[in-house]
Amino acid sequence: MVSARTKINKRRVASYIGAGVIGGVQPLLGQYNFKTSQFSKMKAALARVSGGTGRGKIVCVGDSTTWGEGGGDSGSNMRVNAKERCWPTIVAKTLAAAGIPAGYENIYGNGAITTAGIPLSNLQNYYKTGFSPSNAWAANAAMTAGGCLFANATDTSAITVILQTPCDKFELADLTLPGNGIISYSIDGGAAVQLSQNVASSYRRTVIDLGGVAAHTITINRVSGTCFFAGYTAWNSTIPGFEIVNVGIGSAQTAEWVNAATTYGPLNSMTNLASTADLVIIDLTINNAYLSPTTYNTTYPTQMQTIINAARAGGADVMLMTGNPSRVDIVPDSAQQNFRNALKALAVSNDLPMIDQWEKYTDWVALDAAGKMYNANHPNTAGYADLGAFVANTIRRWAA
Repeated sequence: MVSARTKINKRRVASYIGAGVIGGVQPLLGQYNFKTSQFSKMKAALARVSGGTGRGKIVCVGDSTTWGEGGGDSGSNMRVNAKERCWPTIVAKTLAAAGIPAGYENIYGNGAITTAGIPLSNLQNYYKTGFSPSNAWAANAAMTAGGCLFANATDTSAITVILQTPCDKFELADLTLPGNGIISYSIDGGAAVQLSQNVASSYRRTVIDLGGVAAHTITINRVSGTCFFAGYTAWNSTIPGFEIVNVGIGSAQTAEWVNAATTYGPLNSMTNLASTADLVIIDLTINNAYLSPTTYNTTYPTQMQTIINAARAGGADVMLMTGNPSRVDIVPDSAQQNFRNALKALAVSNDLPMIDQWEKYTDWVALDAAGKMYNANHPNTAGYADLGAFVANTIRRWAA
């Protein structure tokens, strides 16, 4: 019989071989093909933030296990406060606890590939405390990074954002298109500032000065016509730190993420957000294995390559990550391993690091026994906490 310790040692040796490591930083279980040379931009960002001379940004691309499904405190699919518990948020909290300031005051899209995928009621001061679109700001079929856009063509009601951390900057992301209407924004009930969306097609990001560091309230209103809202990020510019941006889309496969038919679609909006990032983390295997199991050696590699190319087009470092192991009666083990191995091949061919959740956690049974799974595909609060801490400490280990 082969002992558990022997199995672990064999896995660790395999991880070393995959990383091509001879000396220096050694990979931990779950760190595949890691090299310090792969984190040049992130290394510079950590130095800026740690030295108090500038800011950094990490963009997290993925599916519902990035968005945080199952990780909240209560409610439908454990979505209440799921934004607070998802692994990208835990990355921010873990960095901050280590003395590296980081924030997660952002939300993008409705978190799903369809308008009904996540009910509007689950987004009204529910998924993220302080974020509440009115009933008129319903999800629209048009997708962007983070899910479906919010659209309003009926009244002048607001999307209300009550910041949960003191900030002085607010970046509003919206859609411009000939024929669109006019929106306005106001800060703490002050004078409304109008923005016309009736201009050339674009995924527009407008940085707004909030006038001081505070837990401001920002309202975005429809003024006229058909208006769209894509998302926001807020931060405190007086303290150098990282923004950890979550653009996970529930039920998304790589096919949704390569949609480049519009300037504001998932691929182009992600490219836009990544253009100012230091690191992009891509977590896309579960839904392909579940919904398109035969594509692991056909469309999956080519679509993932498109996503990788877009993520690093602006110079960001890129880190790949497998999804967490799923229950095998829902997603057969063979399918999961096929996509895990396909992602490993992409990591090697692109010289990218890859977090291998299979190597770290073994399988769904082990995760569930450890009290880290909500259901067959999604972690619970403890699962997201463990993964987020591992991702943050992996970044610190290799970008130091």
